Amino acid sequence: MAMPNNLLLVRHGESEGNPILKALHENRRPPDAEILDKVDTSLWRLTALGVRQARTTGAWLRDQPWARFDLYLCSDYVRARETAAELNLPDAKWRVEFYLRERDRGRESALLTKEELERRFPGSREQKARHAFYWRPEDGESIADLCQRVNRVLDTLWRDNDSHNVIVVCHEEVMWAFRMRLEKLAPEDYLKLDQDEALKVHNCQVWHYTRLDPETGRQAVHFTHRATYDPVEPRRSRWEPIHRPRYSNKDLLKGLPPRTLKS
Repeated sequence: MAMPNNLLLVRHGESEGNPILKALHENRRPPDAEILDKVDTSLWRLTALGVRQARTTGAWLRDQPWARFDLYLCSDYVRARETAAELNLPDAKWRVEFYLRERDRGRESALLTKEELERRFPGSREQKARHAFYWRPEDGESIADLCQRVNRVLDTLWRDNDSHNVIVVCHEEVMWAFRMRLEKLAPEDYLKLDQDEALKVHNCQVWHYTRLDPETGRQAVHFTHRATYDPVEPRRSRWEPIHRPRYSNKDLLKGLPPRTLKS
């Protein structure tokens, strides 16, 4: 058993909620917020821009000689299903997987401004400030919870898809959960990476994991390299080797916080 030769993770195109959420984070309330707030977030459609983004990424994928897939997976949320369809990949037969759904933010999924969220859920904000990786929005999921969902998908890929190429259309935080598990990152790594705006996953951005060395073609059991592509706004892409950390006894004791209680 082994992982697929290539695993591509694609974020959905711009949804109806994306521009509204951006405005709310800036403490602006667009007129359409009240309308969209009456619709479950799983039902948000792509905007016209989101459709164009998906078609652009699909055209880019069709031009890549390695982008031929044996398994097609997408989140059950409408914006992911719509993105998958608009990629227009030849002979695609998509499997809809609810384990790939967006992170559940529970009561905090209401379309509120940043100030309203802080005022309405003060305890939740305090918990997030303590440790964002383990923080659960009220009645929602933490990133740690999300990683457990992603593990279910990875277990299936490990068992059933040796030597195959797989494409997954999902959501930004789901992609981060994949990265946490595939690269064996620690929670403190997530806290650092989450603060880096340059690492934000843009709509229809692609992460490509491979277990075939890009230079030698040598095959490994686990993924050894990752590349990032942005077909919508092309940037210089490059392969990065994956270094899964290992810790000595001394390493485990580095950087520990001071003791809370005096003994």
